[in-house]
Amino acid sequence: MPGSSFKRTILITGSTDGIGKQTATDLAAHPDNRVIIHGRSEEKCEATRDHIVKETGNSTNVDYIACDLSIMKEVAHFADQVKSRFPDLNVLLCNAGVLNPRRAETKDGLEMTFQVNYLSHFILCNRLLETLERNDHGRIVVVGSVLHSWTALDWSDVMAKNDYEKYLVYSRSKLCLHLMAFALHRRMNIARRNVAVNVVELGKEREPNNNGKM
Repeated sequence: MPGSSFKRTILITGSTDGIGKQTATDLAAHPDNRVIIHGRSEEKCEATRDHIVKETGNSTNVDYIACDLSIMKEVAHFADQVKSRFPDLNVLLCNAGVLNPRRAETKDGLEMTFQVNYLSHFILCNRLLETLERNDHGRIVVVGSVLHSWTALDWSDVMAKNDYEKYLVYSRSKLCLHLMAFALHRRMNIARRNVAVNVVELGKEREPNNNGKM
């Protein structure tokens, strides 16, 4: 985009821990990239930014936005902030995810895993699509999972009120992400729109195996 000193502006959800944090660090090591960190709290985002600056030596190409993906109003505001502060966004990397041992509901009354892993990213992708399309090399990358093929969706119990098992629910949330990515890819191709959509599958050894974000 004219006026930007970066070749790529990359937003990574769930980038204060694990795979997301390492990905943000690796991408920020290249000064042509501007990396936008996302986490649930400003404290964690600031700590991650400081870590990345220390690791890479680059202090001018790392920024952050805090947002709780389990609150829909915050997700909508998150997208608005990105569009306002980073109009040159090229890449949205949908990485954030939870694996809860027990069923929990969000403030919106939805099952936590479904909302954080899938629905929040569905909203982000749709709200940021025009921004990505406006810029060169627009791309959405969905961090999927080999577990997406473990089970089918249970349309009679989408919120897992009757049958909650953490890996089953996690698997279904990732299946939803895969289906979203395939549908969006098809839409972009048919309409000849300037946004590529990719899915990256993690191997079993890289799947979350405890509470919290990946």
